[in-house]
Amino acid sequence: MKIGSVSSNYFTSSPISNPAAVTETGNRTGDTFVVDKTNSAVIYGLNSFLKGSKADLLGEIEAIQNTDAKPQTEGRVFRITEDGVKPMEKQADGSYLIDEETGAKAFVGENAKQFLKNTTHFDKETEVIIPTGTTVDTTHERECLSVAEPGAIMIGAGSDAKVKVHEGNVLVTQIDRAPSWYQKVKPEGEMKAEFDRIVDRNQRLFSCAAAKSRFSPEDLNTMMSVGVISQDDKYPDSVKWDSSITSSEKLESRLIAAGMSGEAVEKNSKIWYNTIKRKLYATSSGHAHKSSFSEDQLQKLIDAKIVKPNTIDKINVYWTQYTNEQGLRGKLDEAGIHGQEADSVVDVWKKTNRSGYDNTGLTWDKGKVVAYLLREKQNIWNEQNTEWIVNSTEYAGKNEPFTVGASEVKSTRIYSEPAPFHDIRPSEKIHRHPVRDGKKQTESYLVTSGEAALLTIRDGQPTLTFMKQGDMAVISPGIAHCVLAMNGDYEHICFQVPSAFQYGFLFKDELNYESFNTDEKVLLDAALKGLNKGMHGTFDLDSIKREN
Repeated sequence: MKIGSVSSNYFTSSPISNPAAVTETGNRTGDTFVVDKTNSAVIYGLNSFLKGSKADLLGEIEAIQNTDAKPQTEGRVFRITEDGVKPMEKQADGSYLIDEETGAKAFVGENAKQFLKNTTHFDKETEVIIPTGTTVDTTHERECLSVAEPGAIMIGAGSDAKVKVHEGNVLVTQIDRAPSWYQKVKPEGEMKAEFDRIVDRNQRLFSCAAAKSRFSPEDLNTMMSVGVISQDDKYPDSVKWDSSITSSEKLESRLIAAGMSGEAVEKNSKIWYNTIKRKLYATSSGHAHKSSFSEDQLQKLIDAKIVKPNTIDKINVYWTQYTNEQGLRGKLDEAGIHGQEADSVVDVWKKTNRSGYDNTGLTWDKGKVVAYLLREKQNIWNEQNTEWIVNSTEYAGKNEPFTVGASEVKSTRIYSEPAPFHDIRPSEKIHRHPVRDGKKQTESYLVTSGEAALLTIRDGQPTLTFMKQGDMAVISPGIAHCVLAMNGDYEHICFQVPSAFQYGFLFKDELNYESFNTDEKVLLDAALKGLNKGMHGTFDLDSIKREN
């Protein structure tokens, strides 16, 4: 099975038609790949297609799996409340209790590794968050996934799986229950409108529409004038690419011929790739077992092109489009499927479809065990990269969308001296997660590399907490905070309990320094000074100023 060829890190032909056929994955030269053991020489790269011998590839995977894990770092773990900064006590199982209402807990450092080593049955909703420099194997139902880049493994409650950390750090979160007030995104119930809103966004992405806002006005006019893009018929704020462009080389040659600079060619080629990869990856909006339907139903659904069979996957059929319940019922009516028969199909669809979820970055779907890669995720609203590895609108296989959300912020270079956090995350602002009508959100920061200066304001007074690799801060609801400065090869994982993307900005108030009678420059200068001095722990401004 030949599936493609290397070409400027862009796709030149269709990807594997059935991701479920993949049996091994790993990482080579920074590019994630998958290996189908039934074929002698197949690698499917997320950024490129590569070819090699089966023996070489399986040997490479074995080398990854047999790598001895390095000792994991666990630093200071503390909670910040209005009463101050207090160390958190480790529970008997090695975890830290993050939130009492949900029973959410986190394992970090060596305890995370030991928990995974000793656990093969997960009785609670579990997430394994994978930072940079970490290699993890996951085995489920005799199939194995190896990941060596930022991502997440989502394991549903009641699942059997084996997760092994070969090197680096992981963060493991578990949760007993969602809050009593919490409504997850579903095709029915209180969050149906949000589900339908994401359906609309997925329809737009699946049609390969690209928002005009992605392009500079000059580039937009140039590409429209030469026919590389044209006005999208359905979406006034979007354009569509010329369908004859099937590779990056074809696009690049046309952009060069149009007189574009090298920088503009590269930028717009990336936009094209990020647009079409949604179509390439999203070959279906989910799948259902054939036995979910009667033989007569199944044939009607196939004939109406509501589902499609797959020549590799013999046991499932795949939903062919992103749709909401109203749209599906209309298709069923046209296919002669009415009444209780239509209801039974809709019931299956509600449990198996991806239509109203974010499934960008989805790498492995094994029902109760699902994996995402951050590098392949998109913000589905602005069609650009995102720092969120998983969130509450995520497709989670046979599980409900998960309750804990996690993001990664990583510097693109190693800083030889402290620098403002805005250098790597310009959007960072002082903010708080308020308590409203009994609803609340707890946010935590785990520094996985480098050092950070975390600002918190309690009783109107600013304090700075200097964090080193392995330190974790749990921010209680209502505490104003932000990361002010960082140093070194910086990375942190931020996780929220619960993730609440479906609630919009209900749990985020952006603030300003003036409301606290303080000055951002003064605070930043103190943060940079503290990092320069190697300070570790929590300090007020006066004590930092007195530091020689």
